[in-house]
Amino acid sequence: MLARWLRLADRCPQCELRLDRGEPDHFLGGYVVNLGIAEAVAALLWVILLTVTWPDPSWELMQWAAAVLVVLMPLLLYPFTRLFFLAVDLIAQPHRPGDFGNEDPTYK
Repeated sequence: MLARWLRLADRCPQCELRLDRGEPDHFLGGYVVNLGIAEAVAALLWVILLTVTWPDPSWELMQWAAAVLVVLMPLLLYPFTRLFFLAVDLIAQPHRPGDFGNEDPTYK
């Protein structure tokens, strides 16, 4: 379902579901979900690192680890969180005509 790491394919190769629902704000929902999940995972990993190195953690290491995690996690989780948001969106707004390639007479 990925065209490239940061870009989804236009349609699912199995069911031909259009992965972009055609709404101008659809990207924003995926972005918000990505930011929330990625930063929560980064914070959890930081707490695990703090716990493992306790009682004498290297605060410089912790500072650099936090900086790297908050930048890296959104990039690593982007495709998955974008697809997760699509699933939530499909639950909230069931599919419409044209969402699947086999429903669109102009789709080739």
